[in-house]
Amino acid sequence: MPPQVLKNVNIQGTNQLGSSTLSAHIRTAAESLQAFQGVRKADRNSLAAVMKGANNIVSDLSLKLKDARSCSRSQHLALKEMFKSAQNIRSVGDDTTLRLKGGQIKPQASGSMLKNLLGIGKAGRNAQVTALAERSGGATTRTQLREAYRQAKAEDVAVTDVTFAKNDRPLQQAIRDLLTFTHLPDRRDKMEAAIRAQVTEEYQDIRAALLRSVGSNGSQSGLTSSFEAFCRLVKEDHSDVMQSQTDNLRGRLSSLEYEAKRLQHEAAVTQRRAAVAELLDGYRKPPLREVKRMTAELKVLKGGQAFDIVWSTNKGCRALTEMSRGARSSLSGDTIISEIKKRHGDDAFNGGAKAVGQDVKYYASALTPSDVDHIASINHGLSLVRYLEGAPSHTTYRQAMHSSGIIGLLKSMAGTGEVIRPEQFMATADRREDTLKYPVSSYGGLDKVQFKISGFSGMWVNSPYNYAGEGPEYIYTNSSAFRVVSFTMGNGAYQVELEEVPASKEALSSARVLGL
Repeated sequence: MPPQVLKNVNIQGTNQLGSSTLSAHIRTAAESLQAFQGVRKADRNSLAAVMKGANNIVSDLSLKLKDARSCSRSQHLALKEMFKSAQNIRSVGDDTTLRLKGGQIKPQASGSMLKNLLGIGKAGRNAQVTALAERSGGATTRTQLREAYRQAKAEDVAVTDVTFAKNDRPLQQAIRDLLTFTHLPDRRDKMEAAIRAQVTEEYQDIRAALLRSVGSNGSQSGLTSSFEAFCRLVKEDHSDVMQSQTDNLRGRLSSLEYEAKRLQHEAAVTQRRAAVAELLDGYRKPPLREVKRMTAELKVLKGGQAFDIVWSTNKGCRALTEMSRGARSSLSGDTIISEIKKRHGDDAFNGGAKAVGQDVKYYASALTPSDVDHIASINHGLSLVRYLEGAPSHTTYRQAMHSSGIIGLLKSMAGTGEVIRPEQFMATADRREDTLKYPVSSYGGLDKVQFKISGFSGMWVNSPYNYAGEGPEYIYTNSSAFRVVSFTMGNGAYQVELEEVPASKEALSSARVLGL
């Protein structure tokens, strides 16, 4: 019983019935509503199951149409080229036996009378005749090639209809099943034979429309589009009491043409999920509400854009780096503001930017190593969620000066799969050229190392108060784990390629810590 009926019972009971009778009516109405909700749920589940099966059938038929069309078109074009090549041969009859040599059609007989007389190369030419027959479906003369080409052309035109007719039985049944969900009250009162006749007639109209749409563009997309339109009609025709579920199904069914892309995406992340399941035993992806909570908390911890602005200054970057390894650093908001004004002028925080300056000043003074550690932890958790959802890795660059000891360790780890992690925040540049402003020559026993890093857990930092021409940075934390992919020497520096891998807390605790 719909909710409005329950409301009517309540009103009538108040005006005409005693309290006990009213309670009985309300109880009966509530039981009826509960029973209806049970029926609606069962009907919704049945429709969802039929739709899912129909989607699979359409996807399978679409692939068959695509494969058949591709094969037919390939054969058609190949015979067209062979027939065209045969037509270009002069001074031979239509029934002269031909051969396929190096992709060209030639007469079976050699152009050399001496070779023909002595039988030189006869075996090879016979083999080439056989090769032509295999490629053309048995045609070895111009007449036969003409007929084979004509037949292939005709088959290419009809391949969609023929393939559809051979494989449409499951689709026919799926459409019949779907049509039982339209005009439900009316159809339940009809005789089964009458329903079957009506469904069959409707199916023939639908099938003709599907064939027209598929044949019009020569691809399988017309099938999915037409079937999607048909399913939309089924949903719109569903009863009013099922309307909310019908609307929900509409969105899912309208995604038929996007199903292939979804499956491709799913396949792309399957390998990542398997790796995470193996490396992070017991890891469970947090629910969406937890991800939203973490995202909001990270935004608060970073003070909006305050973290990025502090990082963009020399003193702020140095202090945040020290805090990231647990060291307490005295960071003054006035110092940050002063450095930015020296860089951009005393009016850097005038006008609408005044509130920004106040926020940065307060944020910098209040920041603690615990806050920085919390930022790194939440960011790593969110990055792992994005990684499992198939987000692409980022390739960034870094240049630094390192001792022979660090360089030797990196070289020995190349290709071993051994895991390392940064000791502190590790800044990388989005562009290789942005790293060239750092030290470029050896000094004090240190040598230049250029890193190419592929990873997923960094934080993008981009301040409106960067130096002119300075691009965004991608900061990795000490919760990021890497393996050394390669170690080479070139361009006057050691070239090291790092690749980030998901790592458990145990793996991080046992990883070699390097001041990269």
